[in-house]
Amino acid sequence: MLARLTLLIALALAANAALADEHEDAAAEAADESQAEERVCFNRRQVNSFDGLSDKHVYIREGTSNYYLLTMRNRCTGLRDANGIAIKDTMSRICPNSFAEIMFRDTGRVQRCRIGDIERVENKDEAKALVAERENHEKHEKNHKD
Repeated sequence: MLARLTLLIALALAANAALADEHEDAAAEAADESQAEERVCFNRRQVNSFDGLSDKHVYIREGTSNYYLLTMRNRCTGLRDANGIAIKDTMSRICPNSFAEIMFRDTGRVQRCRIGDIERVENKDEAKALVAERENHEKHEKNHKD
């Protein structure tokens, strides 16, 4: 009788562990899917226009109705007023934190800045509002540090 009870407890514990593993696997899968959904990419060969919104942000239009705000990893002096912006990468699909770079001409020199983040936006006004909000936040943070 004791052996049978021990066996039942062991089976119950094993089943419980298996269910916990399945739950952890499902949670990990859901997290991976969530990250994949959040990852925004675009095809650099279909970009129609570029607009430097600040020294850290570029607004682009891909195709006829896809708009993105690109955030550089670091501030790129002259990007806001750049003449001729292009994207350089070996791949045509550009995703956040890839090795893709923005190249731009600043008073005759060609400069490069690495793309850090890509966000889908509804239009240029939304992109401008995001940039203004971020710049205000940076100024606020800097004033509190001083």
